[in-house]
Amino acid sequence: MNFRVILPGGRTGWFRWSGEGKEPDVGWRVLVQGRSGGVTGIVVGRGEGEPEGDILAVPDEGPLVLPHHMDLVDDLSRDYLLPKGVVLFRLLPSVFDWYEEEFVRASGKVLEGLDRKSREVLGYVMSRKEVRADTLKRRFGSSVVSFLIGKGFLVKERKWVVPDLRVRLYTLNVPLQEALKRVKDPRKRDLLLKLAEMGEMDEDTLRDLGVSKRTLTSLVKKGVLKETIRETEAPRRCGPQRILAEVPERGEVLWGDLDRVVERVGSLCLSAEGSALILFPGSELLGRTIHRFREMLGDRIVEIHSAVGTRKMVEGWFSCLKGNRVVLGTFIALLAPLPDLRVVVVMDETSAGVRIPVIGVDLRRAVLILARRTGSIPVITAPAPSVSSYYLTVQGKMAPRGMTSHTPEVRVFQKAPSDVLTGETVSEIKDEESVLFLVRKEGYSYAYCPRCETVTRCPNCGTFLTLSLSKNLLYCTGCRKFRTADLLCPDCGGEVGDTGLGVERAVEVVERTLGLKEGFRFSTHPPWGETYGAVVVLSADSILSLPTFRAEEEFFLYLMKACVCAERKVIVQTSFPDITPVRCLADGKPEEFYRYEIERRLSEKLPPCYRLVLVRSRRDLGGYIRKVVSQEVKTFVREGYYDHLIRFSDRRTLLKVADLKKRFGKDIIEVRVDPL
Repeated sequence: MNFRVILPGGRTGWFRWSGEGKEPDVGWRVLVQGRSGGVTGIVVGRGEGEPEGDILAVPDEGPLVLPHHMDLVDDLSRDYLLPKGVVLFRLLPSVFDWYEEEFVRASGKVLEGLDRKSREVLGYVMSRKEVRADTLKRRFGSSVVSFLIGKGFLVKERKWVVPDLRVRLYTLNVPLQEALKRVKDPRKRDLLLKLAEMGEMDEDTLRDLGVSKRTLTSLVKKGVLKETIRETEAPRRCGPQRILAEVPERGEVLWGDLDRVVERVGSLCLSAEGSALILFPGSELLGRTIHRFREMLGDRIVEIHSAVGTRKMVEGWFSCLKGNRVVLGTFIALLAPLPDLRVVVVMDETSAGVRIPVIGVDLRRAVLILARRTGSIPVITAPAPSVSSYYLTVQGKMAPRGMTSHTPEVRVFQKAPSDVLTGETVSEIKDEESVLFLVRKEGYSYAYCPRCETVTRCPNCGTFLTLSLSKNLLYCTGCRKFRTADLLCPDCGGEVGDTGLGVERAVEVVERTLGLKEGFRFSTHPPWGETYGAVVVLSADSILSLPTFRAEEEFFLYLMKACVCAERKVIVQTSFPDITPVRCLADGKPEEFYRYEIERRLSEKLPPCYRLVLVRSRRDLGGYIRKVVSQEVKTFVREGYYDHLIRFSDRRTLLKVADLKKRFGKDIIEVRVDPL
């Protein structure tokens, strides 16, 4: 019997099964002899195709994924123009991706007549017992390694490698202010701010953010960071609390207080007869809510995320096949084999982690497809709903449900670009004991001209100019025609500066003006689930400088999250008090912003009303795209390449883009769906 198997690189092939042992079926994991050694594959069919190799083993007692997961992978593959194997294996926990690799070890031959470098290589191998061949060649060069193998001093052998999932977690080892004093490198300081915001982060997440192992080791040696290897604690064997809710006929968008959102999600899981899947964009929020979910759902909970040990990961995964489970995890839990899935949830859709790394798939889209494929109820949660989720409620596809227990007063004070604390802000909070001060660091900054005493504008379209000091660049995100390395005001020719400020500066000014009370806290992001008497947004205008059509939405959501954290009042300091996001929030009419934004995006044909695909090419393909693919295309000339941004609302356009990719394969650098 021959089986069709999908492989990690995206290719599929036929492989022969000898008939001995367990017979695999669709969704089962198999180990096969690939073109460059043994690899893991997933069975997607059976038949009489010409085999290219043998199935070496069937390592599991049941299917790794279920048929509806293969349908989900098919849909995502078409939606994002990605190979099915790439999507499938990116969504699976790496503990299941076994592969064969070449190692070398010392043969034990007497070391005679060898030069110093050869002895160094052999000493390196013997001290480690065995070393990956590729690692050794990169370190010492291919010629000396090949020489030692040829002369019999080193022996090659192939071994199956099971990924080591021991998770290293990193936290600040000293207070943030002390850590910032010890570290001068801007990138390392950004890492410290991120860790202060998140609490703890695992090595895989930090690697996805571009943080090297060397950087982490250096900061641990300095005593700035603390490294721990942690196994998740065993679930407490407590009976579920019966907080039942009527199961809705359609999905829900939940926003507001974290405790109320968690209670609603838990009650939906209890009421639905079957399993539930609760997905978190990152491990920080999962860690803060896991105890409450355990209190509500008892020992039905299975955790699937990077902090779970190898044994628990595998046992938990296959226990899902029994049904009546509630899986809590990150995106690698999306394909957990729950045969009776009834509820599928995304926690905090506004987190950056909602976009799955490497493949760029939106977790919300994946959840909606999975819900449709399984007939389950989709639930999307956040401190405040995104425009995309609000649009689903406008279309009647999801039911809106606010879970906010209070509405704080919002005060808006205009500030000069150089201000840290305005006089009005000081008057409002001087008697407050519990205050959260927010300084948003994301984005660049608007360019401020001290001579004109105003934020500079583009001479072509009037948009505020964005300043990137790291790139030594002044440019317009509106018309994109103004772009210069001369950091000079277009009106007066004077030097411009940035309008932003950092946490360190904020701490200094608040301490000097108000003193640092015990209940004062500084953060770059409003922490969902924490509340303070007052929240002060010292500076968040830099969000508006982000080169994306979502900039005003991101600014609005930041302010809305601040409101969720505030018991009595929110103070917003901004240089732009009259823009729509600020005005709608100050007037107590946030729904007006959503309506305004949806109307704008409909008229400009932007997500979520339309989708975007970016085609980057070495030569101008705009004419061909406009003629064959879509009239809705804009071409931007870059240095050495062309960006073609296509708007579309149906899959037929994606099929045409796929054909374009095949026709102009040598000219196209990359194709990205939903790039912004």
